[in-house]
Amino acid sequence: DTRGGLFNVGSGRMNTWNQLADAIFKALGRPRNVEFIEMPEHLRDRYQYHTQADLSRIRNAGFTTETTPIDTAVADYIKNYLLLDKHLGD
Repeated sequence: DTRGGLFNVGSGRMNTWNQLADAIFKALGRPRNVEFIEMPEHLRDRYQYHTQADLSRIRNAGFTTETTPIDTAVADYIKNYLLLDKHLGD
């Protein structure tokens, strides 16, 4: 079987840092409190403004299950691990 290896297990959806922040505040049941600062000129063209996992390798290996949206995944991680001071595998 040649389907082994390392796979990106992100959602495959484009998400902004604001969406991540919103998901964190929502999972914690707190109002959004984000302070924006001006992006330094020398970083503007090199900054990564969003993330999106490339799932082509894992899809080509046969994984067809729908991925978890960012707000659901973040809520699960915060509520079931961080707030309980647990770690994956505990």
